[in-house]
Amino acid sequence: MSARMRQDMDDVVRSVDLIRKTASELANVTTDFLEEQRGEDDVPLEPDQVAALTQTVRDYARFDRLHSAQIAVLRDLKSSLSRGPGEVSLQDQFEEKMAGKKAAFTDQQINTHEWVIAAEGTANVMEDPDADLMMTQVEEGVVCPFTTIEFVEPMINSCSHSYEKKTVMSMLQKNKKLACPIPGCSATISKSSLKPNTKLQKKMARSKRKGRDEEEQEHETI
Repeated sequence: MSARMRQDMDDVVRSVDLIRKTASELANVTTDFLEEQRGEDDVPLEPDQVAALTQTVRDYARFDRLHSAQIAVLRDLKSSLSRGPGEVSLQDQFEEKMAGKKAAFTDQQINTHEWVIAAEGTANVMEDPDADLMMTQVEEGVVCPFTTIEFVEPMINSCSHSYEKKTVMSMLQKNKKLACPIPGCSATISKSSLKPNTKLQKKMARSKRKGRDEEEQEHETI
């Protein structure tokens, strides 16, 4: 591969990466706006406006996944061309590899994208009248912030927030890193940043035992 072709491919990769970074900034701005509107009682957003904003973030996330695939394909082509030109044109190779990437593309990859998790988490609080109570339970460490279901086997992250083991490990199989879904937390989640939250697990077990004991005492009194 000529030095000129190598430089051209590097330029394309940088351009695509810059576009991805711009999409990331726009997604963050949209999510920040949703977060700010949570406390606005004078002019609250309508449900269709919230839905439109969260869909915008989903579009940015889809855009990010697509362009991440393009960067991976371009780097793969650059590596293969360094071993000599092939019989198939560069354009045809790119289109063939991208077709395979797109065929493997799923909605689940969008649902577990860190931008979507952050935006939809905020949107759910705005739309669900019981969500504020649920967020209080999340903040108190009672339920998993991803599922809003009570912990069974909590894992604690380096940012001190906890998540249900089965849920977060399943998500990390699809993405090496996730964004912490707690509003205002900018930490990332990875397998190496997690460890069992034995302290919380024991605390919840004690709380359940106490609840059962109190219930038995009430029945005895009756």
